[in-house]
Amino acid sequence: MKKGDILEARIVRRDFPNKGIAMIEHQEITVKDGLPGQKVRFFIRKKKRSKIEGQILEILEPSPTEIEPACRHFGLCGGCSYQNLTYEDQLALKKDQVEKLIAKSDLEFSIEKIYGSPLAERYRNKM
Repeated sequence: MKKGDILEARIVRRDFPNKGIAMIEHQEITVKDGLPGQKVRFFIRKKKRSKIEGQILEILEPSPTEIEPACRHFGLCGGCSYQNLTYEDQLALKKDQVEKLIAKSDLEFSIEKIYGSPLAERYRNKM
């Protein structure tokens, strides 16, 4: 694999923030905005030693959990990166990402529950 190559792969997981992870020949490739289960065509944007970054050209098969985003600007403005998932899937994904981030640290505690908003759309949580 080299910079500029066009490849196809299935996204196997999603890491924080918005990093879809595809595997080709036992090599992890980070593909921004990829969802687990999607089959995508992408090009290699960067390659440094063992780190490879790709950019999606086309979604060949949608993820089984993918839905139509409510906002027509989804994907363009960058304000909401998980809107193409159901709200329940968004919460589960966020919980998984928090657990993985904590696991990388020396802290020892578990996440009991992620509390969602009573509104699934049109709210903003500023932290």
